[in-house]
Amino acid sequence: MKKSFTLTLLLVLLAQLTFAQRPFAELPIDAQNISRMLAATNSTGDVCMLTFGTINTDFVVIDGKGQAVASGAYPFNFSSGSTVLGTLGLPGSFLFFDKAQQEETKIQPYRIDRNTGAFTALASLQAVPDPKSKLVRAFNADGKLYMLFINKKTNTLYLSIFKDEQAPEVRTYALEDKHMYDRLFKNGEIQVMEPGMDQSMYSTYYINKVYTYPDSLVLTFDLFENPDAPNRGALTTELLTLDLHQDKSSFRKLPYLLTMKGLTFNSYLHQGNVYRFIITKQSLQLQVHNLATDKTQKHYYYTQEDAIGIMTAGVFRAGTANSWSPHPDTLQNTAKVLRKMGNGYPATVVQHLEAGKVQLLVGTYEVQQSKNSTVASSVGRGIASAAGPAAIPLMMAGLAMQVTSYTLADGAGVSTYFQSILTSDTKEPAQASPRGSLQDEVRDFENSLEVQKTKMGGAILYSYQGQAHYAYLDKKLKKLVITSFPK
Repeated sequence: MKKSFTLTLLLVLLAQLTFAQRPFAELPIDAQNISRMLAATNSTGDVCMLTFGTINTDFVVIDGKGQAVASGAYPFNFSSGSTVLGTLGLPGSFLFFDKAQQEETKIQPYRIDRNTGAFTALASLQAVPDPKSKLVRAFNADGKLYMLFINKKTNTLYLSIFKDEQAPEVRTYALEDKHMYDRLFKNGEIQVMEPGMDQSMYSTYYINKVYTYPDSLVLTFDLFENPDAPNRGALTTELLTLDLHQDKSSFRKLPYLLTMKGLTFNSYLHQGNVYRFIITKQSLQLQVHNLATDKTQKHYYYTQEDAIGIMTAGVFRAGTANSWSPHPDTLQNTAKVLRKMGNGYPATVVQHLEAGKVQLLVGTYEVQQSKNSTVASSVGRGIASAAGPAAIPLMMAGLAMQVTSYTLADGAGVSTYFQSILTSDTKEPAQASPRGSLQDEVRDFENSLEVQKTKMGGAILYSYQGQAHYAYLDKKLKKLVITSFPK
């Protein structure tokens, strides 16, 4: 009786937590074992959901009212979706692009008609003019599909920009730094950061990132072991900026850090400032480097004995069964903060809070697998998982794979972090009420699904007309369920 009452109470509490969510669509679907899901939207408010299984590729086109317009299945699974590079949403159709067999510089587009659901294989396209170049990354942003290629021998970087099923616009960058190939292929995956979108500790612990802007792409690299470094163990943050309108690029480095005695760091680019979180077992630091002046604007340093002056509350821990919110006794205890952060990788999120203020999440992310996985697939390098002018990767998308994850909000690991609020101009601590993150809302929603014993066959989080949409396959009901998270 006590157990039943506790479960009922928990369900009531979770229902209150997820009250802000609204159902968007609930549609029957035949797919039961999904290896990968994709979502693409167009400018008229339609969304196309593609699910890749062991046999077929199932799809459904949904209008702005949550009603199915067209659906169908294609008798090929594209290696369970692992070879699909990205998608595009057009007013009357949706495109997705597959790797061409045995030709790395070509891609194969497919079209799904918005009204009839007709599935058509189109003529293959030459993605890049250099046949000796190698694909680095493919991702969607601003209603376009971007593909990065590099020729190691000539040290030339290519950016192919697809806007439809026609041949792409190609930018060619002659690189000055001779180690770019190693940064792109030996320093880990590149995570896509979309300005204005909520990020998480999970999405920002990657040491290679690409930030998309209307006129440029900025690639950042942390902890790359540059043979040209001034000292042994000296590492830094490096930035490669690609002009989207001209074949011009620029490369710069921040001041080097000596990574002796366990020192490690990671960075986040926000409004012309690079925020670097530096941590050891004995101390933590936050550096703010202004790119316009090329100087460190602010530097916070705290030892085990110091109170962390920029921390607005205690430490959060998310992603495990024993997750917690801040405790009063952690507020001033830096030694305890460092122990809680454990062996994770440093990560920092910087978000606009209100006029003149930014909010930071500062901490570490520890990668681990969970037996309670809800999403699983093995997807090849260079693939993003959401696309279209309004479908922007929020948490999972932007990875080269959808990893096995306990929750979409926290990924396959544990986030340990604290919040900080700073002024936008001087980077001094500021007073304001921190806002809840999309990561927290999604985590609460996923907890409610877990309590309700929902059998999920796959899930994806994507952006739809400024709102976050969470789509998952309910294996018991044999339905695709989409929930909206209004701002």
